[in-house]
Amino acid sequence: MGNVARKWAICAVLVAATLAVAGTTNPANLQARAVSPASKDARTLSVSITPNGSVPSHATCHWTASVSGGSGNYHYAWAVNNSPIGSDFYSVAYANNGSSFRIEVTVTDGNTGDQGYDSNIMTIGGTCS
Repeated sequence: MGNVARKWAICAVLVAATLAVAGTTNPANLQARAVSPASKDARTLSVSITPNGSVPSHATCHWTASVSGGSGNYHYAWAVNNSPIGSDFYSVAYANNGSSFRIEVTVTDGNTGDQGYDSNIMTIGGTCS
């Protein structure tokens, strides 16, 4: 047996011994396990808008975004029916036109870039509380 063949035989024996110690002797049963860094999803912000439900027709109401997680250096992007209504503040005022609408906010952590989102469908007929 030549040196190359002898080295391959030794490697084969070591692999077989390793598999036997690991509890399997069939290499086809081995599964690769990926080791990945912490998921960004684990750092997603939790956001909740209040009030929700219904509002008076043609009234100006105020919404507030409550945020948990992140560093607290938040940026707010408010929208109604996917149209930006501005404000880089935790609350916003909006005067409805008398029909139902969706109020939305996306919050971004200014230090990490993590984001959170919430939206509420507002119907007409309630109060601004």
